[in-house]
Formats: sequence, C-alpha cells, structure tokens
Amino acid sequence: MVLEAEGLVYKRSETSLCQINRLSAEIAHLHSQLEKGGVVKQNLEYELAKVNKELAAERRQRLERDAATDETVKKLQSTLILVQLSVGQIQIAFVIKSLFERYFGNDSTVFGSDLT
Repeated sequence: MVLEAEGLVYKRSETSLCQINRLSAEIAHLHSQLEKGGVVKQNLEYELAKVNKELAAERRQRLERDAATDETVKKLQSTLILVQLSVGQIQIAFVIKSLFERYFGNDSTVFGSDLT
C-alpha cells in the first residue's frame, strides 16, 4: 500500500509538473503577446500623432485658402459695384443724349461740347 501511495504521489507530482510547465508556457506566451501589444500600441500612437499633425496642416492650409478666397470675393464684389456704377453712368449718358436729340435734334453742341 505504501508503494501504491508513493506511485500515486509520483503520478500526481508528474501531472502537477506537466500542468506547471503548460501554465508557464502559457504565461510566457501571454507575456509575449502583451509585449507585442505594447509595440503595436506605440506604433498606432505614432501613426495617430502623424495623422493628427497632417490633419492640422491641411486644416491650416484650408483656412488660408478660404481667407484668400474671401479676399478675392470681396475684391470682385467691389469691382462689380464699380462696373455697375459705370454702366449706370453710361445708361444715364445715353438717356440724356436721347433727350437732347429729341428736343434739340442732332445739334449736340448746345452746351458747347460734342456728346457724340
């Protein structure tokens, strides 16, 4: 019976050692995965920082382009107003010329200058 007990203890010890070895290997594998995860995390953080920097640069460029576009629009609006004023002045001049021709004929030297 003592031999059976020793054999049983030996088998249990052997089983425990196998379980310890298997668990140690699993722990080593998990540590390896954890280290790989840390490296992946660092790479992702680096890539994220790089993308954020590029995004900020693109945002600045877009704001600069928008500001330049706004300035161009303002200049064009000012030019349009001046052109509209000039067109209005020309229309008024033609109306006045038409009135002179209606009332004074083709003699446009009534006021001393030639309007034609």
